[in-house]
Amino acid sequence: MLLQVSQKLFIYYTTLMINFRIEDQILSISNSILQCITMQYNVILQYYKIEQVLEISRL
Repeated sequence: MLLQVSQKLFIYYTTLMINFRIEDQILSISNSILQCITMQYNVILQYYKIEQVLEISRL
């Protein structure tokens, strides 16, 4: 009886740990995606600023 309970607890604990690792990976991937989006946004912003400068210099 005690052995069964400890086995179930071990399985439960292992499952929890696996879930935590998966969530950690998902968070890491989400963070990377956010960084990429931020970088793209910054590139677009820089491009827009350059366009403005060029437009002003044409005037």
